[in-house]
Amino acid sequence: MHLISKERRLAAIAERARGCAEADAPAQSPPERSAPDTEPLAETADDASDALMLDRRRFARVAVESNVTVRPIGGFNYQSRLADVSSAGCCVELVEEAELGEPLIARFPQLEPLVGEVRWKAGATAGLEFTRLMHPAVLDALVIRLH
Repeated sequence: MHLISKERRLAAIAERARGCAEADAPAQSPPERSAPDTEPLAETADDASDALMLDRRRFARVAVESNVTVRPIGGFNYQSRLADVSSAGCCVELVEEAELGEPLIARFPQLEPLVGEVRWKAGATAGLEFTRLMHPAVLDALVIRLH
């Protein structure tokens, strides 16, 4: 029996996730999706660098006030506050410290678990980018359930 270190196991999982994301990536960028209760992206920025970062987003975020179950790979589930969600990711308040690039699993109500990577963090708040895009119809149904 071979024992694999936690770091090697996580690296292998991340590599497989990247390979799946590249294989599933569309040839063109999908059109930007907007929701009725979503604020304009450029107006939410505090300074020029934030505006540039927000303008790069491919999908509009929908603000929600709900909880989501989050679990680091190889860790334990915990409830986290969900601030917003889009087809490509979500913003959560983490209970446990997470590093940039760390894979996390988000469990939304009545959906299969979604694997994502921490793309940014500010204190306890972090942005997760899903390895696979959520279908727009699934996102719409999720937002209705979360409100």
